[in-house]
Amino acid sequence: MINSRPITCRRFARRSIRAGCALALAISLLAPVPLGEAASSAVFFVRSTLQRITPEKDGSEGAHPPSRKIVPRIKLLLSNTHELAFGEAILAATLLDPSVASAEKKGERSLTIKGLSAGETILIISGPNTRSTYVIEVLRPARPRRAQEKGAGRALPVESFSGFYSLYFSPGFDGAPSLARHTFEFKQKLAQARTLRAGGELFNFMGGGERALAQPLWTSFGAGRLRFGLDSPESSFDLLDSELAVSRLSFNQYTVRGPHFVSQTASRWRGLEIFAGRARPQLSLFNRGEGTLAGALIPLAVGPSWRIRVGAFFVSPAQQRETESGIIWHADVRYAPDDKTTAEAEADYAKGHLSWRARLDLRRGPVTLYGELLRLDRDSPLVFLGAQPGGRKLHSFGLQWRALPHFIVSASYHSATNSPPSVARRFELNSRTVTATASYAPARGTRLSFSINQQELEQPAARDIPFLLSLRTRTATLRYGQRIAAHWTNDLEARFILSREEETAEQMTRGLTFREQLRYSWRRGSLTGFVNYRGNTPSLTSLVLRNPALLPPDTRAAFAADPLRFLLLNGDALPQLLAGVELPMTRSTEAGLRLQAAFSRLSMTGEVHYGTGEVAARAQRNMIVSFSANLKLDAANSIQVSGSRIHSFDGSGDRTALTVSFTHRFGAEGHSGFQFSRLLGLTARASVRGRVFLDTNANGEDDPEEPGLAGMKVQLDANHTLMTDSSGRFNFSALEPGEHAVALVHDELGVQFRASNTTLRQLVLEPRETVNLSFGLTNVGFAQGRIFNDLLLAGEKEAGDAPGVEGVRVFLRGTLKGSAALTEPLTQAVNASGLFEFRNLSPGSYILEVDPASIPADFHLRGQTAWPLNINPLQGSFLDLPLIAQRAISGIVFVDNDGDGKFDANKDQAVVAARVIGGSVEARTDSHGSYILRNLPAGKLTVRAFLPNEVASEPVHLELGPNPVFKRAVNLSIGK
Repeated sequence: MINSRPITCRRFARRSIRAGCALALAISLLAPVPLGEAASSAVFFVRSTLQRITPEKDGSEGAHPPSRKIVPRIKLLLSNTHELAFGEAILAATLLDPSVASAEKKGERSLTIKGLSAGETILIISGPNTRSTYVIEVLRPARPRRAQEKGAGRALPVESFSGFYSLYFSPGFDGAPSLARHTFEFKQKLAQARTLRAGGELFNFMGGGERALAQPLWTSFGAGRLRFGLDSPESSFDLLDSELAVSRLSFNQYTVRGPHFVSQTASRWRGLEIFAGRARPQLSLFNRGEGTLAGALIPLAVGPSWRIRVGAFFVSPAQQRETESGIIWHADVRYAPDDKTTAEAEADYAKGHLSWRARLDLRRGPVTLYGELLRLDRDSPLVFLGAQPGGRKLHSFGLQWRALPHFIVSASYHSATNSPPSVARRFELNSRTVTATASYAPARGTRLSFSINQQELEQPAARDIPFLLSLRTRTATLRYGQRIAAHWTNDLEARFILSREEETAEQMTRGLTFREQLRYSWRRGSLTGFVNYRGNTPSLTSLVLRNPALLPPDTRAAFAADPLRFLLLNGDALPQLLAGVELPMTRSTEAGLRLQAAFSRLSMTGEVHYGTGEVAARAQRNMIVSFSANLKLDAANSIQVSGSRIHSFDGSGDRTALTVSFTHRFGAEGHSGFQFSRLLGLTARASVRGRVFLDTNANGEDDPEEPGLAGMKVQLDANHTLMTDSSGRFNFSALEPGEHAVALVHDELGVQFRASNTTLRQLVLEPRETVNLSFGLTNVGFAQGRIFNDLLLAGEKEAGDAPGVEGVRVFLRGTLKGSAALTEPLTQAVNASGLFEFRNLSPGSYILEVDPASIPADFHLRGQTAWPLNINPLQGSFLDLPLIAQRAISGIVFVDNDGDGKFDANKDQAVVAARVIGGSVEARTDSHGSYILRNLPAGKLTVRAFLPNEVASEPVHLELGPNPVFKRAVNLSIGK
């Protein structure tokens, strides 16, 4: 019958889930009970509670109507595809309008959706236990419209350029210099879809003062990055700074200043890449890290899912030594047949040394696996140029298993040996990390996870080393996060740490980290309160304090002069200074509040927290206040202000930071804001007008007889909004010529309405041009179901995996109630799987009927032949109808006098009034010993006869197929 979804008491369920999870957490932390047992007890408690409060699927009148859900929306461009995964095996996938999109079954649980024409349609996916509905919106690629000047025959010029300029100023505090930074970007559209671009960043230190070690020390004015290049659909060419990202083994996030050409794989150059110029790492700390670089990557072979490249790089460091420059020969291969399999391998050869890397990523069902091996020689020219921090040996493996939809288990192993270049006078470090994690989500918005991590950090024995570092750290972490009601979220983390630094004679220390964060959010912002506690926890700061020789030689003098100030100024740079060390940065105790809010044009963030701790045997007590605000004056101009103040209660001094910036967007990016062209009156205005209508015939066209929809929201460029009038009309006037986006924005899209044409229009307006637009909406639903063979005669309300019955004709008639009355009934014959579907139904009441004359022979309906249906906007009504196939057997029950097992009327005696039982069906023999068992289920069946004195016959085993059948002469013999 009509499917109904179980309704749960949400409030009681949420309270039960919170109580169960809190009980598991309390038991695991306070009582000698393993965490797994505590979590299992909590899950059992929650499941039992939910089962008690969940009503049965009986469609009773007392059931509450299901709550309205937002239908998921999938957007894709015309001719593009989208992979959609389903939670169970897909039995059927139906599109209400197959001209808009197609859905092809890719696997047992996945579909490939392809956009065929612009518009919207609804996709219904049916599984053995669930049905899901999606709104598919197909968009055309943005094609700027260009109007022709009357009588001129040529396009009028429009703004084809865009860009911005930003000025940042940070005044000096506490003896630090002031900083001014200029950032700009410019883009100019050219013919043949090409784009010319330029940009850069300039900075200037003003005044005296001490600068942090991470800032440049040798200049007061400089250029961070300067960009100038040309893009086309097939390639890009840069003349100044550009990013070089060949691979993790060679150049990764590298900057080269000079010519750099990169082609697309689908172009005639098939992925060719050539570069030459001055090169440096994007992040360079305490090393020379610059030099001359030239190279090329040539595609040797390219396929749909694989690629093979070879290349050569010449490197020469700025402070060149003969042993540091050279040529590197490179080769790499990549194979990715789909998004579930990726294999990569590469090799670099230079000066008789081979460096290589291999990686494999696999995803098979619930299991995700990855592994990576890397060997980088410490004498490679890549190291001396700064492309890599030093030689490395790396072994990394990981495994993730989604055991259940809400339960994930993962494990990883990471081993690395970091070998700095011989000229760096730094020490080699080995690290090994093993991590295991289990994560469980007992309910939506709730997650509980537990992880164990063991890290070993050591330095191998070598000559001329004043110490040997050997640090062992074990960490157990429990995390719990929950969404409480509609506005509250809570995150809790507890971490227990055991560490031992053997070479410095430190005994085993036990540390505890606790983090609690409670967040309240509303439409325009959020308020977060947090408490963080860390005690006896290893950190990079504590490691440097006990082992200062780990620092690079250039920084040891500054550390020895004032260790506390050095750590305060350069604490964030320690992960780069100590390559290969991955211990967490820690503070001792802190508590505070964080506020985030957004208004019409103003967004702001503020935070205040109080922290205590100890660094270098000196107690620290600080109050930190920070804020940031962004005020959008208009589409072209905005102001940003951010600052912080650290007040120290221990006498170590206060620190203040402030940054004020102004950003101006010009050209197409700021066309509706204040610009000089508007101030001087150099632009002619344009307008956009149109109508939002109810598309009663769902053809996407604004037909004259179709009514307009009042009160619909139409948005221009995401910052100007109008509501349609009583006729559904809207009008945007006095617009700047250039690119604009007009969109229909409605909270009921996908709930009460769906669009019959695209809801987003990309336009290029000419001076004094008026463009007419129309947005169509429809609210039709559908009716769907299956006529199936009820094999077990159990009166099932859902078809499930049962076979369909082909050829049955169904009728859909409108009732007198509501606006859904049909002038003529709709009719169709079900397909081979028994599926019927009526599309484009107006909301209202209907009656579904089955034509008895179309029911196949020896099938019949159980009871009624008509059923009421209610169609809601954009929703479906699902109805499965069972048919009963006639299956029967007949025969004679007799006393086998001659013992041959066969009935002979002259020799054997027929038994009168004997009971014959087959499954749950029973009959009695007549005066001739004959019986008939009717209405038998399909499958295996055992038939036996019983005399009045309960003497039984030999059993007869049969198997009845799904189709109607009448087996005769199934005789049952009873011994004499």
